[in-house]
Amino acid sequence: MPRKKKEETLDDTLKEMAEALKEHGENNLAIVLYTYLGSRKVGLDGYFAQHCKEFAKKGSEDINKFLQKENN
Repeated sequence: MPRKKKEETLDDTLKEMAEALKEHGENNLAIVLYTYLGSRKVGLDGYFAQHCKEFAKKGSEDINKFLQKENN
């Protein structure tokens, strides 16, 4: 009797994406995905998400300041 194909999990998909990104030179996004996967594996994905949220807020402020300077 043939073995059933292992059901692909979200983690499997994200790992495949990270590998493909790395192969195509998109190392920064690959790093983000690998970091998320590692933090999820050890139960720190909530901490990682909070860090990303804070980073996005700060980045948003900096981007808006840059755009305002560019428009003046």
